[in-house]
Amino acid sequence: MARRTIDPAVKTAILAAALAEGAKLAVIAKQYGVSLPSVYNWRNAARAAEKAAAEAVTPETPLA
Repeated sequence: MARRTIDPAVKTAILAAALAEGAKLAVIAKQYGVSLPSVYNWRNAARAAEKAAAEAVTPETPLA
C-alpha cells in the first residue's frame, strides 16, 4: 500500500482544527479521512515547533 500525500492546505486545516480548544482528534481524523495517529503526530510536532520557537526568543536574547 502506497503512502498518500496530504495537500499542505488540507494539513493546515487539520492542524487548525486539532489545535482548537476541546478538539476531538478522532472526529477530525474521520472528517478528513486520515488516520488518527497521523493527526496526533502532526499536532504534537506543531506543539513542539511552537515551544522551540518560543524558547529561541527569550528575554536574554537580543532581537537585533
